[in-house]
Amino acid sequence: MLVSNSFHMKRISIVLLFLLVSTCSVAQTKNFELLNPDAIDLSQEQLKYLTTHSWKVDRINTRIRDETVNTKGWAFLEFGEGNKFKYGGKSGEWELVENRYIRYQLKNQEDEANFNFGGIYAVIALSDTTLTLAKILTSTHDMKRTIHLYSSDYFYGQQTAKMENLYRGEINQEILDSISYLSEETLLKTGDYFGARLIGDTIHLYTPDAVYKIKKNSN
Repeated sequence: MLVSNSFHMKRISIVLLFLLVSTCSVAQTKNFELLNPDAIDLSQEQLKYLTTHSWKVDRINTRIRDETVNTKGWAFLEFGEGNKFKYGGKSGEWELVENRYIRYQLKNQEDEANFNFGGIYAVIALSDTTLTLAKILTSTHDMKRTIHLYSSDYFYGQQTAKMENLYRGEINQEILDSISYLSEETLLKTGDYFGARLIGDTIHLYTPDAVYKIKKNSN
């Protein structure tokens, strides 16, 4: 009887040990995104600056083990009221995690797949002109996605300085409405001549003093 009880106790101990190891393993796998050594702590002032500005994606670096794929960005990351945000014009909600990470979730999972954006990103750099976000993709940290962004003010200033032709005519709602109906083909062919560019689903009208963002009308 003693031998039998001892055998059962050993079996129970082994099962408990297995469950403990499995639980730890699952927890590690679940939380590896929160173990980025480059993540910075966000002060209230930094968080306010981050979420009250619009950010233009400049480039995206995706490291896959020993290789890095670099792509040019075009989307805007824009924060709205409360925990709302838009990425590439698509809406979602964000959540601050451990004061160093932000969890982004677009409303449509298909949009997350199309834009390859969503999940937990660490803020690894933030200044008055630039923002860098990084997402660890594996528990071994050998795959990572890094997004480099400019503040929209800086981006617009750079774009305006580069443009030879700016819109210098009258600005009123009727004119802005008419511009919203311009086709993509027209904007690509003639936009630079009168100071307009299509970025995502928004027309940017550049003037000497300001940049007007006009939602493109698809009708």
